[in-house]
Parts: sequence; C-alpha cells; structure tokens
Amino acid sequence: MTRRIFLVAKHEFVKTVFTRAFALLLALPLAVLMIPIVFGGGMVGLAGIASILSGDDEPLEIVHMHIADRSGALRAPESFVIEDEFEIHVTEVAAKGARAAALADQSDSAPTYLLVVHKEAMTTQEHSFTLYFDHTRAQEEEQVEDEAREWIRNSRFLHAGFDPEVVERQRRVSGERHRLEDMGRLQRLALLVKKGLPYGVLLLMYASASFGGNGLLTSTIEDRDNRMAEILLGSVSPHELMAGKILGHLGASLVLAIVWGGPVMPIIVGSSILAFVGPFQVIYVLAFVVLCTVIYASVTGSIGSTVSDIRQAQTLLTPLAVGTLVAMGPAVYVALYPETGWSLFLSLCPPFSVSAMAVRLSTEAGAPHYQVWISLLLSAGFAALMLAATGRIYRLGLLLRGSPPNLRTLLRWLMTP
Repeated sequence: MTRRIFLVAKHEFVKTVFTRAFALLLALPLAVLMIPIVFGGGMVGLAGIASILSGDDEPLEIVHMHIADRSGALRAPESFVIEDEFEIHVTEVAAKGARAAALADQSDSAPTYLLVVHKEAMTTQEHSFTLYFDHTRAQEEEQVEDEAREWIRNSRFLHAGFDPEVVERQRRVSGERHRLEDMGRLQRLALLVKKGLPYGVLLLMYASASFGGNGLLTSTIEDRDNRMAEILLGSVSPHELMAGKILGHLGASLVLAIVWGGPVMPIIVGSSILAFVGPFQVIYVLAFVVLCTVIYASVTGSIGSTVSDIRQAQTLLTPLAVGTLVAMGPAVYVALYPETGWSLFLSLCPPFSVSAMAVRLSTEAGAPHYQVWISLLLSAGFAALMLAATGRIYRLGLLLRGSPPNLRTLLRWLMTP
C-alpha cells in the first residue's frame, strides 16, 4: 500500500515540478524584487535622455498684471516668474480708467489681471485690494492673488519703517518633532519586522495551500477527462490514489515554500531582532503549513473528482473560497492579540488552529510546547477526517457523468457507507 501511494505521489510530483510554469513560479520573488530596479532605473534613464534630446525647456506663459495704486504707498514689483510656470509682466496704470487700460492691453491674447489697491490698504486688514481677471483658471488666479498679498504686506512694513527682509527672517522659525521615547532607525526596523512576520507566515501558508490545492484540482480533472483515473483504479484503491496525489502536490508546495521562504530563514533565526524565533518554531510552522496544504488539497481534490472541466468547478470553488476566508481570517486577530483567551481558543480549535497557531508561533508572545502539540494533534485529526471524506467522494464522483453535484449531494455522499 505504501509503495503504491509513493509511486502515485512521485508521478504527480514530477509532473508538477519539472515544468516551465513551476520554474517561473519559483523565480517570481526575484522578478518582483527586480521590478523597481529595472523599471525605476530605466524610467529615470529614459527621462534623462529625453530631457537631453529635448533641448530647450518649455516656454513660460506670459501673464499681464496692471496695478492701480490708490494708496500711493505700494511698492510695485518688477516683472517676475512664478514657479517656473508664469512670467508676469507688471504695468503701473492710473487709478482712474484702470479697467479700460487693462482691457486695451490684450493684443496677444495673454491672460490679463488688474490689481486695484484701495486707499486704506496700508492701515486696514480687510478689503485691502480687488483683483480683476478676464478668464477662469484657479491655480494661476490663486498664485497671483498670493503674490498681491505679499506685495501689500511688504509695502506695509516699509510704510511703518521696517525692512521686509529683516521681518521675514524674524518670522521664520524652524523646529523638529520627536517622540518622548525616541526610537532609532534599527528599533523602528525591528518593530516593523516583528509586526510583519505573522502576516508573512500567513501569506506563505495560503500561497502553499493554494498552489497545492489548485494543482491537484487541475490534475484530477485531467485524469478524469482522459479516463486515466479509471486505468489507475485497476491497480490502486481510490483512497490510495487520492493520498498519492495529495502527497505529490504537497511535495511540490513544500519546494515552493522552501524556495520562497528558505533564503530568509537563517536571517530570521540568527537575527537579534527576531531572537524569539528558534529552530523549533520554524519546524512547527512548517508542520502547520503541511497540514494546511493537505486540508485544502483534500477539498479541491474532492471537487476535481466530480466535475468535467474547470468551468463546472467554479460553482463549488466559491463556497471553498468563503470557507478558506472563515478558517484563516481569525489568524489576523491572533497576530494582533496573541495572548488573549480567544487567541488560545482559535489556536486549539480546528480548522482555525491550522493557521492561528502558526501565526501565534511567529509572534513575540509565542506558545508553550504542550499547546503546540495539542494543536498539532487536533489539526492532524481534522486533516485525517478530510482525507477520509475526500477518498469517499473521490470513489463515488470519479465515475459520475453528466451535471456536477451540488453541496447537498456531496454531503449525502459523505454519509454513504
């Protein structure tokens, strides 16, 4: 029996691992790391080349500003540039007939403004000026109005006998903000790594289970479609065939998990930042990854044995996605509050315990060894029940033809002796 299961597992492992798709999947983390380097550096280089080849910069937009000073104390500025976008040409006009003069100066169709400074501009704070414009452009209008306020403010300083530059230096105050207990860069990095490790473990667990389960789903549908499963059932039992398939795809998932997470394991175990992570925690987490993959693959294997193509499987994959979210979602709570009673309950109660205990082990609080072993035994028992149910559904659904069964039919098959 063991030999037959091993042969089926070897066949599934080789068929899954030695493919181009699997090789590309293994290289995915490296490709993700290279994206900022390639595209970031490439875009910067292209932008530099484009700026060199373009030659001259874009011309500035010309804006006309007419100033009618009724106060007689305004320090009118010369023509100037705002933020390398607008070049403002300033013209002083008489207060009487200022609007007519501004309207007459529109020969080149450039935007035209008229700034009328009131008589009380040097003594009053409200209604010091009126700004007229011949178009609607919010950004430009706001910038011109800010400049007008600055002109009047500086003129007030001069009128009162103060140098505007001295006043500006006195008004400028710089400062820094620090925490009462200031953390250095290393402490902030340590806090970020400690907070992110449980979520990284949860993500790795989900990726491993999804890869193994979806691979088994596809393989089971293919064997059912080309009647290869009927040939194999002449030599092995349905339970042995499904166990071998699950074992083979489990091996492929472990290879994926080791390649993705293996390079950082020595850093995590030997790092002073994550001193609470030891070899036992890594072994325990790996064991829960195995159980999670077995449970997920058992369900997808059951679905694959009852459908003829992937389109028919969609109706059953939706409840599976909801069930996966319900089973793995509480692990987020465990990552945030690992020492509460609810976290202890979730880490000991299947199916939540599979992901909850793995996440709890990756937190600084950790878990006692006896609780880990209790969770492992209960989770392993739940996985064994799922394997038995999968074998029963596989035996009944493999030879089924026609429309795929619904959830009620699958539950009835589980009750069939």
